Amino acid sequence: MMPGNCEHCLEGFEAEELRPSVLPSGHTSCPSCLRTGEDRSRCPLQDAELLRLPDAVLVQVLRFVDVFDVVRCRQACRRLKALSTHPQVWQHRALDDSSRSAARALRVALELAPCARSLSVAARASLRALARLAAKTSCAAEELCLSPDDYVEEAVLVLQRQADLGGLKSLTLECRLNPDVTGYEREMGDLLSIVFTIDGLEELSVAFMFWRGMTMPLRAGTKLLQVPSPCPKPSLKSLIYSVSQEDAFLQGLLRLHGPTLEKVALGGMIDLSLPAMEALVSMASLQKLCVPLTEGVDLLRACPALTKLTLVVHRPSPQALADGEELLRSATTLTTLKIKTYRYTRREPGPKGTKPPSRSPPPSAYSAKCVIRGCSSDMEELMALCYIENEGRNDGLVVPALVKALASSGCSRVERLALCVNKDQLPAGLVGVLPGLGALKDLRLQDVSDGFLRGIRHAVAPRLTRLHVWWLAVAECKHGGLLHDKAEMRRLKDLLRRHPGLHVTVNYSACAFHGAQGKCRHCKAGCHAAFKDAVHLGFFTHDARQDCDVCNDDSVVWHERLRL
Repeated sequence: MMPGNCEHCLEGFEAEELRPSVLPSGHTSCPSCLRTGEDRSRCPLQDAELLRLPDAVLVQVLRFVDVFDVVRCRQACRRLKALSTHPQVWQHRALDDSSRSAARALRVALELAPCARSLSVAARASLRALARLAAKTSCAAEELCLSPDDYVEEAVLVLQRQADLGGLKSLTLECRLNPDVTGYEREMGDLLSIVFTIDGLEELSVAFMFWRGMTMPLRAGTKLLQVPSPCPKPSLKSLIYSVSQEDAFLQGLLRLHGPTLEKVALGGMIDLSLPAMEALVSMASLQKLCVPLTEGVDLLRACPALTKLTLVVHRPSPQALADGEELLRSATTLTTLKIKTYRYTRREPGPKGTKPPSRSPPPSAYSAKCVIRGCSSDMEELMALCYIENEGRNDGLVVPALVKALASSGCSRVERLALCVNKDQLPAGLVGVLPGLGALKDLRLQDVSDGFLRGIRHAVAPRLTRLHVWWLAVAECKHGGLLHDKAEMRRLKDLLRRHPGLHVTVNYSACAFHGAQGKCRHCKAGCHAAFKDAVHLGFFTHDARQDCDVCNDDSVVWHERLRL
């Protein structure tokens, strides 16, 4: 019996099944597809009027046709078969394996498509099933996301093929490392070595997730990482590296792509070596950076183009704190500064042979993201390493010291300041340093005490136009805990009375957002329906104006003018 392929789902089947499965059009279909009762010979575009359109117009129509319907169009006539493989039909499609249907569409694309905007293979079963197909495909993706876990060898085939095809601009690698897998370090070395060979790569995101006390996949100085010679031209503009320790791969990336890097996020690092810090300083194009507060961080004041900085505080040494203060006193190019504190939570080793922990850590009010889905997202939301949680109790004197150092220079150009710390790390007296931040327009706080909030007034921060507080209301339902709480609204109105030009925004969510079993009485009443889908809710007291940049922020649902 000769094997055949269904021309709709592309699944293989035996030739004996093919006899009763021939469609009137002469195309073949497996019994499973025929049982749907749909005539697969009829194309969604098989209309006389549509077929009179020129090829360029038909290609634009095919862009909006489902992947499986594109396959049906191939079966209708030779003209549509030729047009169905036009690059414009596929170059905008984002394909993944998030469901069984999506995985089938991904398989179709690897078989037929000449290109795609993005390919994402996260499921283990998909990686095993598609590895050989992906290694031979002609579908060149602009973005690629791989989560190989234990199947690093298969991921090597996929990545190598995309590197050979060319056109790859963005790469995301997520991997939960299992010490029970033999040869994982060698295989990871093969996978990461390919990254150095990709011409034109602009964005790279790497997240290694550990369990049972694992070490780095590539220790500093390892010989398993093969850097090609000669190396490709530097091209990387954005690097997100969510790993707790510095390794040979990171060192190679900083050396190779230093001339072109504009955004670097190393917030998951516990420490950085002096050579790595010097490599960052030498980057003439570096504009946005996230680093741990570590010794030698004061060298960053020499970065000529650095305007946005995130400092991650994790029990710094006295010397590291002193270097951080020196950096903030002398860095006159900074316009955005973010400070946040984290700690690492260790998991107890499980019995040998047990499965790794789930991809996400237990939910917490201060849990950090641990799965990176792409480099195109806001970098400040992608700095997290798995098994990191907000500390909130350590480093209580560090954040005030850093803010005071920033204000003490008298020439700070910081316009946006974000403090991702608990309110016990923001003493009420710290509001007294705000006059030293003369350029401050946007202040963002994770939590705030009543004393700190009462200190904010126009005389202290005259240029401040926006205050964002993540946890202004303690209640889980911000609908009832903020809009219907007289004490909270009184506190908000008092703040706006002291600073009339201020816009206050808060993280907002109603009962339905938290998946509560029953809604509170305010949500049941159905009031404030305009805010039910809001993520951020804003308040102000002045008349709405077209020239107000804050009021015109579309990411915020604005409450009608508050009457004081």
